[in-house]
Amino acid sequence: MSKAAGSTQITFLMFRLAVEFCLKAVHMESPGQLVSLSYFISFVTFSLFAA
Repeated sequence: MSKAAGSTQITFLMFRLAVEFCLKAVHMESPGQLVSLSYFISFVTFSLFAA
């Protein structure tokens, strides 16, 4: 149970980081950052399904 809670907390932190990164990327309008963001989101999504 504690492991599930820990992974949920980590997922929440990663989601918050992704949101902040997205806002920064949109603000800067940098194509390179948007590509990195898409890879990051894919990684987070994969982590969710792997967990």
